[in-house]
Amino acid sequence: MSEVIILGGSDFVLGFKLVGIKNIIELEEEEDPSKKVDEILDQGKSGILVTDQRTFEKLDHDMQRDLEDSVRPVAIILSEESNQENLRRMITKAIGVDVLNK
Repeated sequence: MSEVIILGGSDFVLGFKLVGIKNIIELEEEEDPSKKVDEILDQGKSGILVTDQRTFEKLDHDMQRDLEDSVRPVAIILSEESNQENLRRMITKAIGVDVLNK
């Protein structure tokens, strides 16, 4: 069964904890997320990886590209600047259907 995994700092993951999501990887402030992302990609259990822009930017460019191109897990990078088109593209990639198509 596919899992949703949340990856980020304590301020990012707090809201997900409050709504009851169990698969949370909380990073220390200066911790490099690369090792955790490698583990997630290698396990192949997760269907969706949700992280924040700050955590995503700590990854090297090759790993960023791997996450952006990944189908399993689909990476959803949340930021304050996320625009509707990027979110639409990520949802379509995750579920295979453009639910926002007018």
